[in-house]
Amino acid sequence: MVSALNSDFESGLSDPPASVWHDWLWGSDLAEPVTVDCLLNRSHLLGLLVARYRALREPLLMEVCVSIPNMIYVNSRVSSMTARQLQDTVQDLQLHWRDYVETVDSCALLELVDALMTRFGHFNLYPSVYEDVAMRDSASPDRMSVLCIRRFVTIFCILYRHLDLLHRWCVPEDMGAVEEIQDFHVQASMEEFYKHTMHADLPPAARLLYRQDFSGFYHCVSQAVYFHFPSYERRVQLGLEEIRAGEKQVYTLAPLMEMYPEINLCYEDETPSLGRWNWFLACGRVYLLDDVGNAWFDPNILRMAGFFLAKNSKH
Repeated sequence: MVSALNSDFESGLSDPPASVWHDWLWGSDLAEPVTVDCLLNRSHLLGLLVARYRALREPLLMEVCVSIPNMIYVNSRVSSMTARQLQDTVQDLQLHWRDYVETVDSCALLELVDALMTRFGHFNLYPSVYEDVAMRDSASPDRMSVLCIRRFVTIFCILYRHLDLLHRWCVPEDMGAVEEIQDFHVQASMEEFYKHTMHADLPPAARLLYRQDFSGFYHCVSQAVYFHFPSYERRVQLGLEEIRAGEKQVYTLAPLMEMYPEINLCYEDETPSLGRWNWFLACGRVYLLDDVGNAWFDPNILRMAGFFLAKNSKH
């Protein structure tokens, strides 16, 4: 299917259908193994197709200046960035994403990510100069290497997942009564708590990139954590009263899952389960997705749990 879409696009017969965007963002297995013959999986190929389409049909998306204070290449126009500058800017976004989400208008973030992805598409439409040898294709020095393409597409997909949720979540209104968290819920969920906090402490796409770069060797998120932060120390769980307050989402998530295991947990690089409610953990923020994919968010995770109970008590 992807091959046919790409052939039609390259030949000018037809542009990719609008459904490709959702398919890339939420319908693909981001961790699908690659093969020796093709180092890009379906998700990578779809993302590359979207980027190239944007560069060809919507090049004005690149006409954006980096305006985030203290960001690398601030005041630079994305349409003029070299491949190395593009890579540095995307990595800056990735590494400081949590701070940018809290301090930068989400529409400005979306505009910048759109510009960067379109510039990436430009480099994959036209021969270009790659000053960084590591970014070049060994057989065609004026083309981007497959491994470099893979990293770009992976990061963009996860950032767009975060942005998608940031722009469409609603505030839960109905509230059911949530049972009080007990100490035995906390003790029984400690291993899950460590896992949740390690995921929350990683930059966006870090685990997925680790799994791709070290294919076949991944078995636990701690590998990606210690790869990025060699001196990492596991977080300490809060006291019971603070956990019960629900204001620090990631600390309360694991005990809540002991109480309501029917809500599935989905990390940023996983596909939410269809027909089920999902917690979605994205760079320290916890969203609630209902059984048809609508997104809900409240800084207090207990309000989201109460919303789930209210909606499901009616059935």
